[in-house]
Amino acid sequence: MDMKEAVSVIEKKINASQEKTNEAVEFVKKELVEAEKRADEKVKVLTEEMAKKDATFLDISEQVKELKAKNGRFKEQEEKTMSLKDAVSKALEGAKDELYKMGGQQSGEIAPIAMKNISSSSLSANILTYLPDRAGLEPLGQTRFRDQVRVIHSDTDFVQYPRANTPIGTGSFGRVTESATKPVVDRGYTMVPLTLKVMAGIAIASRQSLRNITWLREWLPISMLEQLLDTEDLDFANQLIAAIPTATTTATVSAEKLIEYIRVLIQSKFYPTGIMIDPAVWSEILRTKPNDYSVPFVISIDGTGGTRILGRQLTPVNWLTGRRVIVGDWTKAAIVQSEGLVIRQSDSHASTFQTNETTFLLERTEGLAIFRPDAFVTAIM
Repeated sequence: MDMKEAVSVIEKKINASQEKTNEAVEFVKKELVEAEKRADEKVKVLTEEMAKKDATFLDISEQVKELKAKNGRFKEQEEKTMSLKDAVSKALEGAKDELYKMGGQQSGEIAPIAMKNISSSSLSANILTYLPDRAGLEPLGQTRFRDQVRVIHSDTDFVQYPRANTPIGTGSFGRVTESATKPVVDRGYTMVPLTLKVMAGIAIASRQSLRNITWLREWLPISMLEQLLDTEDLDFANQLIAAIPTATTTATVSAEKLIEYIRVLIQSKFYPTGIMIDPAVWSEILRTKPNDYSVPFVISIDGTGGTRILGRQLTPVNWLTGRRVIVGDWTKAAIVQSEGLVIRQSDSHASTFQTNETTFLLERTEGLAIFRPDAFVTAIM
């Protein structure tokens, strides 16, 4: 028998086996559909009965698996399918050997690939439930320093900005007669350098904790950002306090002291836009009775508790302590950023690859530009 005839015989065998396989597969499909419907009905009934008994999801899953085992779901169909697959595999294997022999080659071994399906029922024992988490975690409510000033983007980490000298220059305007020499005025400015620096921190968590503590991967960056902002608030507030004048007054009542600080800025041609204050002093001002003020109608409080002194927002902040207050025109300062908030995670930091841990990095490159230090005053109340 030559090659052509051998191939023809093999094709006929394969075609005949394929037809039988197709018929058997169709039969198995129909049987599977019917078995699926019957099983689903039983599962539905069982679920309803268990729900009436206040059963947990795990209880229901265990009962469903037991029901499937008792009914031998798909067992008969799987045996039929396997027997058909074996028959087709043997026919093809025989044909392959004949072709190898006719071509002068030996058949080679093919490594089998094991496939396994993962179903939700097999994972039911690992499903965890937990209560809403944020209520029990660290508080996030706080008025930030960066809420009071604008943010300016810089292309580099080294910047300069102009600041008018005090006094600005010499000479002044005046009235002159016809053909008289006009007075000369000059202006003096100083270029102030500012180097932007990184505010950064890292946290390390095991990969197992990230898998099993379901809220940790989401909450950890939020918590890190909160701590970064806390540190940023203190850093910027300390820089501002160190750069601005300390106010003095003869007033004794806290609210009246604030009026004096506002007056100082207005006389310097600035417009105070807000007052940041230690919460202890804020509380003291609100608890002072109206008849204790020499000037009535100083304080106003809106429906949400917002407090104003002569129309200026009075804001209690946690980054001012020791009865500290800052009154100022907050348009005269700005945060300069060359790189905004960045978060990264890696398992290649230090030895974390070996210890099966993940490192989270949070950082921002920034600096505080104080355009006019005399647009602010600070004091201990």
